[in-house]
Amino acid sequence: MDKNFKVAIKPQFDKAENFSEGYAAVMKSNLWGYINSSGKIVIKPQYTKASSFFAQMAAVATKDCVGLIDTKGRFVVKFSAKNSQYSFVDSETYRFRYSLDSTLNSTNYQLYKYTLKFPKFGYVVIDKKSNKVGLVLKGQGK
Repeated sequence: MDKNFKVAIKPQFDKAENFSEGYAAVMKSNLWGYINSSGKIVIKPQYTKASSFFAQMAAVATKDCVGLIDTKGRFVVKFSAKNSQYSFVDSETYRFRYSLDSTLNSTNYQLYKYTLKFPKFGYVVIDKKSNKVGLVLKGQGK
């Protein structure tokens, strides 16, 4: 619906997520794809799982692989889904989830980190088996 509560995109999907960076994940026939703000399918439903776009990438899964795709649906990074040990967390969420909520400065005032705005620079890839962490940077695919 638009801001005036009128139907903007005709109901046609089994499930739909919120728009992020101009795209929304939608499910049709048990597969996820992406639409643009006019409701046009821009990445055909082909994923078993799909997340919102962040830093022009989204975490997705198929029966064969897990990874990050770009806004054209091309894999930026891809790992085998068989015995997968990888998780993908956008850099902003990772920073909030794995750091303290506040710190004390030299005069004992608490500074709340969640009030700061961080740039959308990529995704943190966590190898749960080795506990190693990597970063996939926006626009670089490394």
